Amino acid sequence: METEAQRRFREKRKDTPEVKEAAKKRARAWRDRMTDEERKAYQRAAGARFYANHKARVAVDRLVRVYGVDRAAAEAAALTGACEICNTPSALGSGRTGGVVDHAHDSNRVRGFLCAACNKALGFMADDPARLRAAADYLDRAAAKL
Repeated sequence: METEAQRRFREKRKDTPEVKEAAKKRARAWRDRMTDEERKAYQRAAGARFYANHKARVAVDRLVRVYGVDRAAAEAAALTGACEICNTPSALGSGRTGGVVDHAHDSNRVRGFLCAACNKALGFMADDPARLRAAADYLDRAAAKL
């Protein structure tokens, strides 16, 4: 635990222009020692670390940027989302099995947030409600036979 005196010293030292300039100088020297390949590898690793630590934020930013979704709705879907078809918890940005944005391909308008399985099922059925109803009827008839 940090004492009050330690905190004041740290705060005072952090704000001085000399300390900031020395830190910039060290960072510049460190970057200058790196080759182009090392710098690119470092940037790739830093990007991967950022994505791993901020998946939900990256997903929200993509929803807002690509689909024009309201930021509040996107944040709700990214953090606590559940599939609108099967109600499975599936937060956006949670990997291959996580939630996805269901959108109309002709207008690019968002229809809702689904789990990956339900989104694929809609795609395999060509987003055709009649085909989906026929598939549901088939399942009902098949269950009755068993």
